[in-house]
Formats: sequence, structure tokens, C-alpha cells
Amino acid sequence: MLQTRTLLTSGRTFILGGASLLIAALLALVLLTHASSSDAASSPDGSKLAGARPALGYAALDRPATPADSAGDLAARLQVFAQSTPELVVNQVRLVSTNTDRRVLLAPRSDGYVCIIVLFAKGGGMNCNTAGGPPQVMNYGAAIGAVPTSVTSVTYKLDDGSTVSRTPQDGLIYAPADATSVSYDANGTKASADLMPKSAKPEGLGNTAATLLSAP
Repeated sequence: MLQTRTLLTSGRTFILGGASLLIAALLALVLLTHASSSDAASSPDGSKLAGARPALGYAALDRPATPADSAGDLAARLQVFAQSTPELVVNQVRLVSTNTDRRVLLAPRSDGYVCIIVLFAKGGGMNCNTAGGPPQVMNYGAAIGAVPTSVTSVTYKLDDGSTVSRTPQDGLIYAPADATSVSYDANGTKASADLMPKSAKPEGLGNTAATLLSAP
């Protein structure tokens, strides 16, 4: 039986199956429903993006491209996301972090929003900051998000009511397993988003995705 859950950070609906959110080929099929694109949406190659790419406040997106940003199968895999999100400017995607289990990338959109993309050997997920909070790919008990370069600390609220502060690592933030929300201040602009603490995980669901999304 598939379960439907709307992630509050994006307003998009994920269809979950089995034990995992986001791991399509491992445990579940992940489908995303997107809001309709505006008439001014860019094509995936950025051909309709007016002028030069603006500085977005994210160090990774403000740096020049390197070969690693388009190495291997990245271009082909990014086109899958571009097909469902035409605002995504795939030729300006930047690789932020990589290890044996995953690759984390940031992607600008032609409408000014920013998306985080997490790719596993098979499967992956994307989330954009269209609701004002940080873009985050999450599962029960884990989340990877991105924050602007000006953000030097984020605050996680835990399910026992306490809070804990974390310092971004290369612009990425990693949620504790028991975090229910995250908040931060970016040059006077406050942002926050809800999370999925491990304690909210339905009984019987596995946790492979959470392991793949854990901090390095």
C-alpha cells in the first residue's frame, strides 16, 4: 500500500512505498508531483535565462564550473529531474559533496529558487526552497539540506523539546535523527522548515534511506 506524504519544505507530494523515501531502485518507487511551471520558465539548458547567472548566496553556485560538476553519468541523471522541473538549469548544477554512497549537488532555477539534489548509486531525490525554508532531501531520522554562505549556524528543535545548534559543512546541514524542525537567520531573513524525526517513523518501515542521508 503506498503512502502519501507532503514535505513542508517544498509543498510537493512524495509517494512512498516499502521502507524508504527516495530510494527508487532499492526499496521504493518515488514519484514527485510538481506545481505547474510559469510561462517564463527556463529550458533545462538555461537558454531562456535572462542575462548572466546571478549570485545566489550559495558558494557552490557562485563558483565557476569544474569537470567534476558534469562527470560520469551526472548529465543524464539530471535530465530526469529537469523533465519534471523545467525551471531547473542543469548546466549550472554544482557538485557540493561526494562519497561512496551519494553525491550532493545544488542547482539554480530560472525563477530564482535553489534545489538540492542527492543521488545514490540507484535512485535519488530533489527538493527546492520554494516554501522559504532550506531545500532538503529527507527521510525519517535524517535530512541533508543547503543554506546560504552567510549562515554560520542552524538550530534544530528535537522531539523532546530541546534544541541543538549545528555548523554547516561546505554549505550543507545534516539533521539529527530526533530533529523535528530546523531554523536559521540569513542576513536578517529568518527561515525554517519541518523535519521527519525518527520517532515519527511508522512501525515496520526500514531505515536504509536515513543511513544514506546521514552526516559524513
